[in-house]
Amino acid sequence: MASASRARLFRRALPVARTALLAILVAPSAGAQSFRIQPRVQPEFQAFASGADTWSAGAGVGFNVPAGNYLRIAPMLYAGRRLRDLPQDFVRIEIVNRFTLDPFRQARWGPWVGAGLAAEWERDVPGRALVMLALGTDLPGTSRWRPSVEVAIGGGMRVSLGLKPVRSTGR
Repeated sequence: MASASRARLFRRALPVARTALLAILVAPSAGAQSFRIQPRVQPEFQAFASGADTWSAGAGVGFNVPAGNYLRIAPMLYAGRRLRDLPQDFVRIEIVNRFTLDPFRQARWGPWVGAGLAAEWERDVPGRALVMLALGTDLPGTSRWRPSVEVAIGGGMRVSLGLKPVRSTGR
């Protein structure tokens, strides 16, 4: 009786074992396993408008670096002007981790979601630290430049239009 149940178990396990062996043999040669995003550092330029208790506008510069196939770490430095009765200049630093939904540039659009931290300073006003959530996408572009759009919240809502050079591989 025990040998019959062992034989039945063996017959059921054999296809699973074959599939596992095939996966072990094929996985190292799979294309996505050896994919390298080039160049590693991608500069970014942004223009933004934001609104909270007051409206502001400005520009930013930064870069993003891949941290795996799907994650991009993007520090940015912004300078802008608050648009109120007494306009005030401000500086903002952000670091956002972006999870891209199309890292291999298989589609024309490249949506992503992100979260991060920011700090803002104005003259005669204490600085403040902020937690951010962002949603954006790379838009179809030329062979050399790719525009992007981003909506973020954290100290108000910010809408940014960006431009970055196209990577030779990946997003």
